[in-house]
Amino acid sequence: MARPVVSTRPRLDWRVLLALVAITLILYLPTAKHGFLLLDDDYYVWNNGKVLQGLSLDSLTWAFKTYNYFYWQPLTWISHMIDVDLHGREAGGHHVTNAILHALNAGLLLIVLWKMTGRLSLSAITAALFAWHPLRIESVAWVAERKDLLSSTFWILAMWAYTNYARTQSRRAYWWTVAAMLGGLASKPTVVTLPFALLLLDYWPLARKEGLAALIKEKVPFFLISLVGSGLTYVGQSEMGAVAMPGDLPMSVRLLNALASYAHYLAGTILPVNLAIFYPYQNPVPMGWVAAGALLLLAISGLALSQRRERPYLFVGWFWFVGVLVPTIGIIQAGQQSYADRFTYLPSIGLLIAIVWTGARFFEWREAVVVPLAFAAATWFMLPTWKDTETLFKHTMRVTGSNPVIAANLAYELIAQNRNKEAITLLETAAKQSPNYLRVWTNLGTALEREGRIGEAGEAFDKALALQPNSGAVLLNVGIVRFHKGKDQEALDFFQRSLQHSLNPAEAARAHVMIGAVYGRQKMPKAAEPHFRAALEAVPTDVTAHRNLVQSLLDQGRRREAMRHLSYAVAVTKNDETLQRMQFELNLGR
Repeated sequence: MARPVVSTRPRLDWRVLLALVAITLILYLPTAKHGFLLLDDDYYVWNNGKVLQGLSLDSLTWAFKTYNYFYWQPLTWISHMIDVDLHGREAGGHHVTNAILHALNAGLLLIVLWKMTGRLSLSAITAALFAWHPLRIESVAWVAERKDLLSSTFWILAMWAYTNYARTQSRRAYWWTVAAMLGGLASKPTVVTLPFALLLLDYWPLARKEGLAALIKEKVPFFLISLVGSGLTYVGQSEMGAVAMPGDLPMSVRLLNALASYAHYLAGTILPVNLAIFYPYQNPVPMGWVAAGALLLLAISGLALSQRRERPYLFVGWFWFVGVLVPTIGIIQAGQQSYADRFTYLPSIGLLIAIVWTGARFFEWREAVVVPLAFAAATWFMLPTWKDTETLFKHTMRVTGSNPVIAANLAYELIAQNRNKEAITLLETAAKQSPNYLRVWTNLGTALEREGRIGEAGEAFDKALALQPNSGAVLLNVGIVRFHKGKDQEALDFFQRSLQHSLNPAEAARAHVMIGAVYGRQKMPKAAEPHFRAALEAVPTDVTAHRNLVQSLLDQGRRREAMRHLSYAVAVTKNDETLQRMQFELNLGR
């Protein structure tokens, strides 16, 4: 086995640590003025009824039981709930929490690398490159990626505890490592690769002598946790329809894309330009990138293996990068992206270790510090593109070209701003480019419906239904068109069918509201009432559901109960103007 880099460890310079953390915070504090994005942030925070309850027994129970939005991630949900308690639905506070977590991770990484290697200057350069690199923007500036940051905090804490265990054989340190891994798993399942990373650290810099069999046996609890985590992830993503089924993407395409992705990640680490929130699949996968990925993997892996004794840091850092990326490299396809900047958060630590420790032979640390400072400047200039949904999505479409996924999401943002004509133009173009992309047709139907073009909206939703007849969201939208056409029984059938399929909380709330609306139109307020209450179970801040429930109670002659609920609704929705006006009108009628 290789020997540790040094046998004695200089004292940690707290000024270096404080400077690293302070600069990282300063770099990302402008996000305090950014908004939520209309991509995942709605599901994770501002349209998630359970999260918007803040910390309560009900929301905590839900956090530990749900697979909502692909993963079992209770600690991530709890962190969002705490932010709601502290900051409400204002995005700034949520962004600040992300910035603090990222700065904490940078500081922890510096401490852990220093504890393992004794090389303060190289540890500081590595931590600064990690913290200030533009590839980190996606994980930090996107509130929904809190799970990246929180799981990484536990990962780095596990490295710290494991270092103590490796040097002292303390059982307490061992079980602290297990606990940290469990915390990471409860934040995001990508920590399943931690046992593999710990085996690499055994080789360098910990230089353990026990033998490979003993080291693997020692990590059985970690591998069992990884197995459970992988199973939970597969179940969650399958339930949400995120895992590619046979026929969606052939394995040959996924393998080619995986090779190309390694090349993209290496290129983005060296020259981070044209970064975007979503990189669409290219069909066929560009063979130039595939060839580059294959050659780089073979060449660097061969070099790292041949140099494993002389330069163990190159061996460990490179295979850390390659191995920790495996769950997100796309061989098991989850989601529609070909690759994503956020997937580099933990893997980049290994790559940066390999680069910095190998480069230490050629540069003094005072010269090398120019590189992280240059990356910090690049991050500072790129960060404003993340200030809001429209700015980010337009930037993404400029740098990625044809991108129907982002076009559909940008159109949804335009619809939310009542810019329906712009959305229709955008979606009609996207439909020509990608006629089989479901969300193009559902959003086009929504925009047409908002413009009063009910017939054309129905045609768009029917095309969506033909593409995915078991989509809860599509069934819901088809029902809405039938409702507008006055076909109540058909609408009711579609709404009830939609609830039998996967719906996010906002969609489930709307389905119940629409069922209640059908009953309301048929003068059946007693039948409508439980559906408005079910909508509020899904989204407690749903103004329409509150308003309709109050009206349903009034229609049943339960005025006092209606007034009590209206007062409650005004408080829950932070004094929504619509409900305040209704309250005022009812008070006048006393």
